[in-house]
Amino acid sequence: YYETKELNNTNQFIILASDGIWDHIEDNDIQNFIYETFNKCNKEDIVTKKICERLVQECFNFGSSDNISVFVIKIT
Repeated sequence: YYETKELNNTNQFIILASDGIWDHIEDNDIQNFIYETFNKCNKEDIVTKKICERLVQECFNFGSSDNISVFVIKIT
């Protein structure tokens, strides 16, 4: 299965994640995590790492025992 989407100037991040993420966190909540973390992080070179860490920790907090993998790509 694959999906295509045309990016525009409002797209700032690409999230590639396993079902261990998507099964526990809603799309809107992931978007909120991204923007909250992005706004709090003063070092742009580590913001994607911080977002990944926060998403993984949140899944652990929900009790996920599934495969949890996530990549966050900042579009510049």
